[in-house]
Amino acid sequence: MMTEIEPRQIQQIQTICAGKFSNRDERLEFFSEFLFREVKSTKDLSRNEADDVITYLTTGNVAHYTSFALFDKNNPRHMKILSLARELDWIDEKTGYADLNRLGGWFRSSRCPVQDKKLKDMNYEDISKVIKALENMVKTKWK
Repeated sequence: MMTEIEPRQIQQIQTICAGKFSNRDERLEFFSEFLFREVKSTKDLSRNEADDVITYLTTGNVAHYTSFALFDKNNPRHMKILSLARELDWIDEKTGYADLNRLGGWFRSSRCPVQDKKLKDMNYEDISKVIKALENMVKTKWK
C-alpha cells in the first residue's frame, strides 16, 4: 500500500515549483518523467516520491537508497534478491555487482509489494513477496 503524500509535502512542492515551472502541465510532465510513470496531480505522489522530488528540486541530486538494500551475505534469500537484481541489469558499473541504490529505490517505490522497509528489517513473508515480484519482473523483461 502506497503511503499518501502529506499536506506539508504538497505545500513544499508547490512552493519549490512556483519558481521552476511556468505552469501545472509542465510540472506534471516533469514529475512523470522523473518517476517513470504518469502523474496527473501532485496528490498522486506517494510520501516517498514526494521526498524524492523535493530532494532533487532543492539539491539537484537524486536521493540515495543504498541503506534500504543492505543485505546479509549469509542469508540465501537476500542473495537471491541480489541475483534477481543482476538479472534485471540493475548493476553498479563501478563494481559489477548489484546496484544497491537502485534496488533500495525500488524497495521504496510503489512497485515493491513491501514498501518503506529495509531489506534487513523484512521478515520471511516480506522477502517472499519481494522475490516473487522480482521474479515476475525478470520474466517480463526476458519475454
